[in-house]
This record gives sequence, C-alpha cells and structure tokens, in this order.
Amino acid sequence: MELDQATPSATSAGDEIEGESATSSTLFFERDDVILVVDDNADMRAYVRKIFTPYLTVFEAHNGVEALSIAKSQRLNLVLCDVMMPNMDGPELLRRLREKRRTKLLPVIFVTASDDTSLFGGQADGAVDYISKPFKVKDLLARAHLQLQLGKRRVKLEEDFEVRSHELKVLTDLSPVGIFRTDAEGRLTYVNPAWYQITGFPHGQDQDEWIDYVIMSSKDDMLNIWRACFESHKSTSKRIQWKSGCWTHVGLSPLISPEGNMLGAFGAITDINEQHRAEEARIALAEEREHMAATRAEEAEAQRQLEVERRRAQELLIDVTSHELRQPVSAIIQNAEVVRTNMKGLRDLLYDCQRRKISYLPTERMLSELEDDLQAMDSIKQCGLAQARIANDVLSLSRIQLNVRSYRLFVLLEAHMF
Repeated sequence: MELDQATPSATSAGDEIEGESATSSTLFFERDDVILVVDDNADMRAYVRKIFTPYLTVFEAHNGVEALSIAKSQRLNLVLCDVMMPNMDGPELLRRLREKRRTKLLPVIFVTASDDTSLFGGQADGAVDYISKPFKVKDLLARAHLQLQLGKRRVKLEEDFEVRSHELKVLTDLSPVGIFRTDAEGRLTYVNPAWYQITGFPHGQDQDEWIDYVIMSSKDDMLNIWRACFESHKSTSKRIQWKSGCWTHVGLSPLISPEGNMLGAFGAITDINEQHRAEEARIALAEEREHMAATRAEEAEAQRQLEVERRRAQELLIDVTSHELRQPVSAIIQNAEVVRTNMKGLRDLLYDCQRRKISYLPTERMLSELEDDLQAMDSIKQCGLAQARIANDVLSLSRIQLNVRSYRLFVLLEAHMF
C-alpha cells in the first residue's frame, strides 16, 4: 500500500481523542475480536494497528498469500486490506477467501484511493466495503465496527441455519413418514430415507422416474394430486398403491411466495398398509356376514317350502287315507248288512220249521242267498286286510316322522350343550 502522508499526519492528538470518544460512546468492540490488516507497507500496518489495538486483537500480513495462511489458522472477524499488493492483490485475496467455507462470510474492507474502487467491484455481496484515503480515524473505526458486527450476525445466522438444517435432516431421516420436496416444475429435489423404503424406489436411480413405481390403477390419482398442486395451487391427498404392494396416503401442498409465485411443494407419504388390511378385513367380514344372512334366509325359505310341501303331503295323505278308510268301511257295512239280512231270514225260516215240526228243505233262492253271504264275507275279509295294510302304513309313516323329529331334537340339544 502506498502510504498517503496525509493519513498519518492526520493522526493528531485531536483526531485520536475524537476517535476514542466516538468509540467509547457508540462502538462495542470486544477484546477477543480479531482483525487482519493486509498491506505491503509496514508504516501503514503499524498505523492501523495503533488505531485498533486498544479495542481488539490485530494480526498483520504483508500480502495476500500470507493473509490466506493466517486466515486458515485464526478465526478472524474482519479483514482490512489494501487493493494493490505484490504476489496477490486485494481482489484475488477476496476471491480466494470466498472459496473457503470458513471465510466465505468474512467481511472485508478495502483501503483504496478514490480512483481504483472498480478493481474489486464495490460492495457487491454486502460483506465487502471500502474506505478511501485519506480517512479519519473515527470513520475507519465506525466502518470497521459496522462490518464486524454485520459479519458476526451473518456468521451467527449461518451457524443457526446449519444447526436448524442439521436438526431438520435428523428429524426427516428418523421420520417414519416419507417426506419429499419439489421445485416449481414438480421435479423432486429432496426425499428422505423413509420415502425410498415406502415407495420401493431404488437409491441412486433418476428420481424423475418415480411415477413408474406407482401401480397402474393409482397413476391417475397421483397425477391428479400433482395437477391440483401445480396448476390449481391446492393441497390434495389421496390413497396411492405402489408396485411394492404398499398402500399409502399421499399429501401434497404448494409453497407459494408472498408475491404469489410457485416455489415448489412439500409432500408426505404415510404407510397405511395395516389400516388398509384392517378395512379389507372389516369389509370381508361384513360381506361374509351378509352372505351368511342370505344363506340363512335361503335355508329358511327352503325349510318353509319343505314345511308347505310336508303339510300338503300330509293333507293329501289324510285325504287319501280317509278315502281308503271310508271305502272299505262302507263295503264292510254294506256286506255285513247283506249277511245280517240273509242270516236273519234264514234264522226266522228255521225257527218257523222247528215250530211247525216240519223238515227244512233249502230252496234255490236260499242257496243263492248263502252264496251272496259267502261273497259278502270274503269282501269283509278283503276289506279287513286292506284296513290292516292302511293301518300299518300309517303307523310306519308315524314312526319315521317320530324318528326324524327325535333326531332333530337331539341335534338341537347337542348344539346348545356343546
């Protein structure tokens, strides 16, 4: 740095008192704050050191290469740097500092002449400032204090951001829910481990192919979720099944900027296999119960029809039995009446012969009536046999029905007991 003689000569007692007064009333340096002065002019380095030493720790470097070495080993809060230096100038030092994570946010103040500010692009990133020579001590202290405090805040914000980002990553990594993020065009930009596990999508494969792992019957629903989010800017959720066999609940919500621009979307995939199986089991049970009820209704109807047929058969049997019983009985009565009439006539005739003490000689008529009587007796016998058969049939049918009812009663009792 070319030493501007006006700058050191301005370090009069009045200026120093003015700088100290300003610092004590409005500036808040701390002893562990560290500033690096980079200048190839030893007098300028000594001058700047004298200004800052009462308030903080000062390191010196005579060029950019030495400054980079110090920046690697020390935690700096501010760099006060000349623009034109041998080996590595100020702009190159700034570029190299911005490449390293440790010094990416480190504030830099260039001390420059009024005609060479274009060499470093001014205050392009907010962490670069400059002060022109000649400068007053209070101006340098105020500018250094401002950039140092802003730098601390940037570092604190960056550290907080990294902590929160790490916490969020741990949270999403441990989450059993599949979490994903998309850009404004709907392309996946982040997925957590649970997303891979639930969807069955292989690690390392192009994430644009994730839709191929949704079964065909669920693809339309998934595409409708995407359209609702990115075309209508609406939050939507549906049940989706993947080719892995897993049933999931997929929800997608748009991320909208305060100006109304689409920034992307956040989504979640929840494994609902157990819930889906339980619902399927409930549906199957309900269907089984409905089927059983229908079967019982059919069986009851069949039983009713059987009862109707049985009653009809019984009524028919009663009718037939009544007819079969009445017909032989009528024949028996008629034949018995014929026999009785003929026998009564024969008896009266024999009594009359006995009373008159005359012999009896059967007539042709009498013999014919005896033949009729014999036929009537045969008819009575046949009717009696028919009656016996009918009685046996009725008894056999009654025994069969009695056995069936007894068996049903036994089954009912056994069912209630066991």
